[in-house]
Amino acid sequence: IYERTVKFTGICGFIIGKLGNLKPSDAFIDRTISMFSGITDLAKNTWSDMLCDRFDIDKNKLPAIVKPDSIVAYLCSEAASKCGLKPGIPLVAGAGDKAAGNLGVGLVEKGMLVDEAATYGALSLCVDSFVPDRAFNTLENLPSPIEGLYTPGAYLVVSGATSDWFTKLMAEYERQQAESSASSVFKILDEKSKDIPPGSNGLLAISLLGGRGYPSDPDIRGMWIGHSLMHRKEHFYKSMLESFAYEYAFYLKVMKNNYPGIDFRDVIVMGGGSRSDLYNQIKSDVLGLTYWRLNRDDFALLGDILMAGSAVGVFKDLKAAAKKFSQKRAKYVPDAKNNEIYKKYSGLYFSLFDRVREIFTDLKNASNT
Repeated sequence: IYERTVKFTGICGFIIGKLGNLKPSDAFIDRTISMFSGITDLAKNTWSDMLCDRFDIDKNKLPAIVKPDSIVAYLCSEAASKCGLKPGIPLVAGAGDKAAGNLGVGLVEKGMLVDEAATYGALSLCVDSFVPDRAFNTLENLPSPIEGLYTPGAYLVVSGATSDWFTKLMAEYERQQAESSASSVFKILDEKSKDIPPGSNGLLAISLLGGRGYPSDPDIRGMWIGHSLMHRKEHFYKSMLESFAYEYAFYLKVMKNNYPGIDFRDVIVMGGGSRSDLYNQIKSDVLGLTYWRLNRDDFALLGDILMAGSAVGVFKDLKAAAKKFSQKRAKYVPDAKNNEIYKKYSGLYFSLFDRVREIFTDLKNASNT
């Protein structure tokens, strides 16, 4: 298969290739997606000679790496007819969903942070230099659609799906309440949990039901420790949210280690979880940073629109354009007292993995026998 392959490309490049009737020699991949190949020299936006040589990869089979706001083809007549569009429409390279969302939310200034509270939670930082995370093996250096910027970050594997799992397994009563009142099960659980003190009365959770992705620790699963007869459903719910915030605190610790000269600024939150005042306040208190919720939700789509506009000349300055469309709405300021309490719990959380990893591994082996 490898020998018969003329060019490799991503799904975006393949679709645009079909829409624009491109030849294999015209194959491309945008620089944000090229990162996921694992063989890119991200600092230079080129394929890595060292890695290609190491794995015996013919660079002639690799597509051209292009800027996300590049016109790479024009809609061909056949595709235009099938789509009900006019032929000749410019086709723009675009970017991956995460990179597009970061652009749409306005992550274009050094020191800014974005929290994507979605199915896969993610905390990302905007920087102007490429720094590989050799010490912690935690941060992915995602290139920004803005040339010269990077957005290193890490993902909370299936955190949003884990929250949904909790409501289905442990909050059937609240789900029924939400259906009958046209409300949200998360809003009801938030209300029940809001007065529980930081640390959930000594209940600590690991809520990485899909394994720990950053750093890679696939045997890790879920755990609650410290519960007693006094703990209620809402304690388990809040401790789950706190555990996600503790994981973010670890990512922030790595960021501060790798970028010691950066003045860390506010956090912009997006995604479905951004609607939760409780969740936003917990993360603000744990990280000790101000959180902002914006006035819209369609950030990846907006990022795509900005890149397309830049490509055809509607926007002369992509960075400036990214700052215009989203406005801050709700503000969450960290409580200093809560932050001090959460520092203790964050420290316990950081140390928990080395203490319990062997148990998780033994559990996995036992279930496979």
